[in-house]
Amino acid sequence: MNAAVTPLELALLAMVVFALCAAALAVLVEITKGTVIMIADSEMWAFAPFCPRYALLLRFLGITSVLAAGFLAFLQSGIGWLGGRTRLVVGLYFMAACFWFLVGFRSFTKFDLVTEINSPLVWFLCLGVAAGTRQVVSRQLGRIAGIAVWLIFPLMLYSLTKIPHYGRFVRVNPQVMYLSLLVWFAAYHLLSTPGTAWLPRAVRVIPLLACLLVAAFNQGRGWILQCLLVFLLLLARPLFLHEAKAVPKLLKNGILAVLAMLAAFYLLVQFQPAAIQGLIGRATEDTRTDQYRQFFSQMGVFDLLVGKGPEGSYLWNGSPYGYFDNQFIWMLLKGGFLICLGYTILIIVPGFRLFFRARNERDYAAAATLILWSLALAGLSTYNAIGFFAQNYFVMLLAGYCHWRLAAQMHMPKIPIRGLRVLPLPQRRRNAAFSTARA
Repeated sequence: MNAAVTPLELALLAMVVFALCAAALAVLVEITKGTVIMIADSEMWAFAPFCPRYALLLRFLGITSVLAAGFLAFLQSGIGWLGGRTRLVVGLYFMAACFWFLVGFRSFTKFDLVTEINSPLVWFLCLGVAAGTRQVVSRQLGRIAGIAVWLIFPLMLYSLTKIPHYGRFVRVNPQVMYLSLLVWFAAYHLLSTPGTAWLPRAVRVIPLLACLLVAAFNQGRGWILQCLLVFLLLLARPLFLHEAKAVPKLLKNGILAVLAMLAAFYLLVQFQPAAIQGLIGRATEDTRTDQYRQFFSQMGVFDLLVGKGPEGSYLWNGSPYGYFDNQFIWMLLKGGFLICLGYTILIIVPGFRLFFRARNERDYAAAATLILWSLALAGLSTYNAIGFFAQNYFVMLLAGYCHWRLAAQMHMPKIPIRGLRVLPLPQRRRNAAFSTARA
């Protein structure tokens, strides 16, 4: 780490790491303390997560830590990394967030404010984007992803052994909770592999291979597609980074991706053939159209422009329901157009912009992971939600990194730090690669 790192920057890094650890541990506790039960007269399972008080405390501490880290980073960096129009949108976003927080504060208990997925406090977590613009944090994203991946994926595989015999789950289950947590760390870990050597990529593909295996076991079509898209992005990386001898490298990545996918399905066929049969049977099953039809038959344009508030809901099969797999629609329902637009500009757009301007593996991995996240929010991956989860915090850090890199490429020589010092940004050298200017 750079010897010039200040105590405030170390404090910022500690807050970010603590927030990620606390949020991840809270979910792991919910999974391990939960109960798997067989539904009577069926071959299906149900899972009841259990959240003890210390898990709620971990979640609360994680929220506090990520908000503090974002606020500290904002004080250090200001908003120099945002363009003029983006600042306007972000300002309106936080005004709307404050409004909905005041509305929700009167109707939500303090307990629900830090546990409910519909909590209006969730909109303020976008402050964490500012932490990702700090070099002291962005330099550690690879280590954070690597440690998270290699600690969590064995637990995910172990969760399969807790199921006495194969059967589909009704609604949320341990495997999809693990996938929601792990896929983003695994994608970044693999796509940011430096160099072109086979061995590092072959090792880093193992956690994603485990995710693909679990997704197929769970018959999660969207999660399978997410894993396949990561392999496709790995395949295309030499082309997008304009590497020398891109075609031979593409072929090597393609061989690695194909072997990994074949290995996942071979293992599944050997140990859980019923999962493959169930997955084939669900290939053409439509589980979304009816939900969309019922939702839009009840919601008008004005409702989605303004939002229905933290307790907004609609009738699905006759019962009030406040969740939607398509999180963009969920944001419109809960917060209206300003909330949805602000989140998209802050979190999603920088990934698409940097993807076509990536200069190195880290740029490519961060941008690609945000694109995958946007697909998940659009409904590709079930039960992947905006909330107080470690994957949300990690994605916000990646979005901050993308903002920072984009600001550097727009010929902004530095970002002012109010009252402290200057944050150096990568500079373009003549006939040289992108490098970091020294203060």
